[in-house]
Amino acid sequence: MRAGQPDEPDVHRQQAGRGRLLRARGGHREGPRCRGRLTPPLSLSTTPCSNTPTEEGPLSPRVSPARAAAAAAALCGLLAGCAGTSASGDGQGSDTRFVSGDGNVTEYKAAGRKGVQDVGGDALDGKPVKLADLKGKVVVVNFWASWCAPCRGEAPSLEQVYTENKAKGVEFLGVNFKDSKANAQAFERKLKVTYPSLFDADGQVTLAFRAVPPNAIPSTLVLDRQGRVAARIIGSTTYSKLNPLVAKAVAEK
Repeated sequence: MRAGQPDEPDVHRQQAGRGRLLRARGGHREGPRCRGRLTPPLSLSTTPCSNTPTEEGPLSPRVSPARAAAAAAALCGLLAGCAGTSASGDGQGSDTRFVSGDGNVTEYKAAGRKGVQDVGGDALDGKPVKLADLKGKVVVVNFWASWCAPCRGEAPSLEQVYTENKAKGVEFLGVNFKDSKANAQAFERKLKVTYPSLFDADGQVTLAFRAVPPNAIPSTLVLDRQGRVAARIIGSTTYSKLNPLVAKAVAEK
């Protein structure tokens, strides 16, 4: 300080000292900040990230790894619930979420077969359909969606099995799972599907099959004349796979 001059803080010295203190304590420069705020009418708006401190003071929340993992799991669960991408592993649960199948076939002996609950609703064409009305016939139930690529691949085979067996008293019923009606109807027109399908936008129809759940999109069940599940295919099917299963059910007395 020079004589005759007012006292002034040594700014350069203080800043330099602060820098040494940060280095001594392992400090570091703050990274980009983002701010979120509620603005009328209660909508969340955000300001772009920048390297400039805000007037509101630094925001430096620390998120623990456990909390971050929990948030990620919650997000995955939400997405799975919307997209249908998970399933129960034991094949006997009532989970309505799904994973892709591998085409595995399971056949059930008559003594151990399980029936299904009352199934009914509106078909894609708006007409009411009840599975109980088909009792006494062999029924093939196919679970599908327009957003499912394997469903498009198996559609011609399903239609072929249907047209070759309907004169023998075999009925087909589709269950259009968590889809939009417009997309499902376009799917049927493009692939020339002639049998009816229940519109199951909320998955409630599929829940009625919890005794022997489909567990995948697509999946196919073959019901005997008593309405019990005689065979199940988890995943996409083919003519050579499905037609023999239908023939066995038709041959039963």
